[in-house]
Amino acid sequence: MANRKQCGDSIKTEVMDCRSNRLISSRFVWLKVKDVMTKETITIASNETGSSAAKVMSENEVTCILVVDNGNVVGIVTVKDFLTKIVNKDWGWDQMAVAEMMSRPVECISPDSSVFDAIAIMEAKNIKRLPVVTGKRLLGIVTQTDLIRSLTTYCIWKDVAQIMNSTVAVVQTKATVAEAVQIMSSRDISCTVVLEGDEIKGIITEKDILKRVIGPQKDPAHINVEEVMSSPVTTIPSHHSVFSAYKTMDEMHVHRLVITDNEQLCGIVTQTDILRTAKKKLQEEMEEDFQLLGCSKSNIYALDSDGKITYVNPAFMKLLEISDPAELINEPFLPEKYCGNQEERTSCLIELMKGNVEIEELALRTCNGREIYVSILSTFTMDIHGQVNGTRGVLYDITNRKKAEKALRESEARYRTLYESSRDAIMMLAPPTWKFVAGNKATLELFGARNEEEFITKGPWDVSPEYQPDGQLSSEKAKDMIEKAMKEGSNFFEWQHMKLDGKEFHATILLTRVDLEGRELLQATVRDITNRKRAEETITTAYEQLERSHRELKEMQCQLVQNEKLASIGQLAAGVAHEMNTPVGFVASNFQTLQSYVKKIRDLIITYDELTGQIETLGKTELRSKIEGIGQFRDDLKIDFILEDIQGLFDDSREGLDRVTSIVQNLRDFSRVDQPGSRDEYNINKGIESTLIVAKNEIKYDADIKTDFSEVPMIFCHSGQINQVFLNILVNAAQAIKSQERDSNGTITIRTYATETEMVCEIADDGPGIPPDKLSKIFEPFFTTKPAGKGTGLGLSVSHDIIVNKHNGKLFVESTVGEGTKFTIKLPIGTKENDKQEIMSDGKENSIICGR
Repeated sequence: MANRKQCGDSIKTEVMDCRSNRLISSRFVWLKVKDVMTKETITIASNETGSSAAKVMSENEVTCILVVDNGNVVGIVTVKDFLTKIVNKDWGWDQMAVAEMMSRPVECISPDSSVFDAIAIMEAKNIKRLPVVTGKRLLGIVTQTDLIRSLTTYCIWKDVAQIMNSTVAVVQTKATVAEAVQIMSSRDISCTVVLEGDEIKGIITEKDILKRVIGPQKDPAHINVEEVMSSPVTTIPSHHSVFSAYKTMDEMHVHRLVITDNEQLCGIVTQTDILRTAKKKLQEEMEEDFQLLGCSKSNIYALDSDGKITYVNPAFMKLLEISDPAELINEPFLPEKYCGNQEERTSCLIELMKGNVEIEELALRTCNGREIYVSILSTFTMDIHGQVNGTRGVLYDITNRKKAEKALRESEARYRTLYESSRDAIMMLAPPTWKFVAGNKATLELFGARNEEEFITKGPWDVSPEYQPDGQLSSEKAKDMIEKAMKEGSNFFEWQHMKLDGKEFHATILLTRVDLEGRELLQATVRDITNRKRAEETITTAYEQLERSHRELKEMQCQLVQNEKLASIGQLAAGVAHEMNTPVGFVASNFQTLQSYVKKIRDLIITYDELTGQIETLGKTELRSKIEGIGQFRDDLKIDFILEDIQGLFDDSREGLDRVTSIVQNLRDFSRVDQPGSRDEYNINKGIESTLIVAKNEIKYDADIKTDFSEVPMIFCHSGQINQVFLNILVNAAQAIKSQERDSNGTITIRTYATETEMVCEIADDGPGIPPDKLSKIFEPFFTTKPAGKGTGLGLSVSHDIIVNKHNGKLFVESTVGEGTKFTIKLPIGTKENDKQEIMSDGKENSIICGR
C-alpha cells in the first residue's frame, strides 16, 4: 500500500545534476532546491492497483504519487496518467496495476541544485514536479507550487493579460467527464472551463476528476461535468498583476484562475504561466547582473559555507594576473601560492568565516609574483530560512595607497567625496594672486561656467559686481576678507556675487585656511541665499502687516470687553443702590432722631447752667422753686426715655453702616483690578458669596439661590476675572428664569468641590434651557439668545476666554430644553508659577485686563 517516505529513506535512482558553473548574482540562485522542497512524500508499490493509487492521491489531495520498489524510484503516477486511460476508454483501475499506468523513467534533481535549475528541468520536460534525491536517499519532492512560493518576494508586477492563455478550452455543463478529459488530453492542459450557454458555471480540473470520478471509480462517460466541477469559479480581471494572481491562488489553494472582464471570459492563467514569467524575469536580471559583474572594476568573489571559492569576476582575475578561473574555483580562499604571509592568510580566513567583516590590509602575490596590498570587505549570504550559506566580498587594491601615509590618503578620499558630492559650491584659491585653482560641479553650476578650465581663469572680483551693497569696491573688500581668513583661520560673511552671464545673487561665503601638500590655500564654500533673502523680505512684510492687524484686533477686543464690563456695571448699579438704600435710610432717620435728642439735652444743660449762675444770689425758697421747675422741664423733655433710647439708635446705626461697608467691600472685591502677570490666592466660595451680594437685587426677584459649598483649597488666579465669570453666568440664569414669567421664583443651585488637580464649580438653573442648535454657539462672540437690545453677546465669550485661555481651565455647558442649564467651571490647582500662562500668543498682556 501507499506510504509516506521521510527524509533519509534509502533508494536507488539516477540524479540529473543541472547546476551551473557560473555565478548568478540574483539572490534566488543562492536559494537551493532543499530550501523549498516538500520533505514528506507519498509512495506506492508498482504492484498495487490503480484504484489504490487514486484513493491515496484523493485522500491526500495530491496530484502525484511516487512508485517505489525495493528502495528504487521506478516511476511516478500523476492525474494525467489516469486521464490518458480515460481517453483510451480504459478505466478499469481496480484491475490495473500501478506499473501499467505509471510514467517512467523519473526525472530527479539534487537538493543542492538551485531553484532556477529546477524550473529549467520542469520546462524542458513539461512536468510539474521533481523528486529530490541525494545518493540513494529520497529527500522529498519539489513542485511548481513550491517554486512559485519561493519567488513571491520577487513581485512580478505585469498584468495577467500579458501572460494569460486567451484560447480557453470550454465545455457545456451537460457534457460528460470523458468528453472533457478528451479535450484536456488533446490540448495537453489540466483544466477546462464549464459554461451554460455563455455563462461561466464552473471549472473542471485534473484534481476534480481524481477526487470525484477516478477515486470513487465512477464511469466518466456517464457523468456530466456539472456533477464534478468546482464552483463557483475564482476569477480576476485582466488588469490584475501577476503577483496578485499568485497570491489569490495561494490563498484559495488553486492552481489556475479564470480571467474575466465585464463578466466575459477572457482567458486563463496557471501556475505554469506564472513560473514561466518569473523565470524569464530572472533570466533578464541575471544577464544584466553578469554584464555588471563582468564589466565591474571591483574585484568580486564568492565563497561557499566551507570557505571555498565559487566565483571570481574578470577584475579579480586581473588583479591576481590569472588567465583561467579554474585556478581558483573550488579552492580555499586564498590559495597559499598567492599569500606572502601564511599566518596572515590563516587569520584572514578565520575572520572571513565570521561573516560581515572588513580586513583593512592583506599582503598578496600575483600569479607573476608581483607584491600587492588589498583590503577585503565581506558579508554573509543566507538561504530562505535565514541560514548562512556562504560569503561574498570585494578585494580593494590598496597598493598605491600603501606607498603614502594611510591617514592622509583616507582624509583626501573623504574630502574628495565631500567635495564632489556637496550641494554647496566649493572652490580653492591660491596665493599670491588669489585666483581660483579648482571648483566642484556645484561651483560650475552656480556660476554658469561650462567647465572647470573656464572657471579657474577668474578671481573672486571677476564673479562679483563692481560694488558691494555697503558701497565698497568688490576687489578691495575681497582682499580684506581673504586677509582676515588667512590671519584667523576662517571668515564667514555675506556677499553679492555675479554669474558669468552678469546675473547677481546673494550668497554666504565661508573662507577656510587649509594646508594641502605643504601649501597654504583657501577653501571657499559658497551658498546661494537669494531665495532665503526673498523669503526673509516677504516674512518681514507679512509680519509687519500681522503686527498692525494684531494691534487693531487687540484695540477692538479691549473696546468690546470694556463695553461688556460697563454694561455689567450699569446693570448692577441700580440693584446695588437699592441694597444700600435701606441701611442708609434708617441711619439717616436715626440721625434726625439723635439730632432732636441732642437739642433737648442741650436745652436742659442750658437751664442747669443758668441755675448754677444764680445759686449765690437766690434764697432757699427761690432756689427750691427753680430746682422744681428744672425737674418739671426735664420730665417734659422726657430725658429718661431719651437716655434709654439713644443706645438703641447707636446700635441700629452701627448695623446699617456695617451693611453699607459690607456691600462696598464686596463690590470692591468683585471689581478689583487684576495686574497682568500677577495672581493672588483666591477662595472660590468667598468669591461666589461676594458676587451674590453684588448681584442680589438682580437675582432675588426671579430666583432663589441654593449653595452646596465644600471645603476647598486656595487657588492662584485673577479674582476679578473669575468673579466676572460667576456674575455673567448667574445673571444670565436669573434672566432666563425671568423670561418664563413664572408665578414663583426659580432656583439657581451652586455647588463647589475639588479634585486632586482641579477646583470645580457647577451653576445650574431650572430655567427654559437652550435649544441644541444654539448650544454649540453660546461661547461665540456676539451670539445671544436674548431679544434684540437685551444683550451684547459678549458675556459668555469673555467668560470662556477668562477660564480657558487666561487660566488654562475648562468651561462646559449642558442644557435640556424645558428643564434648565448647567455650567461647569474647572480651574487648575496650581501655584504662582502659572502666571506665565498670562502671556498669550504674541507675548502681550492678557487682553481681559483692558476690559475693566
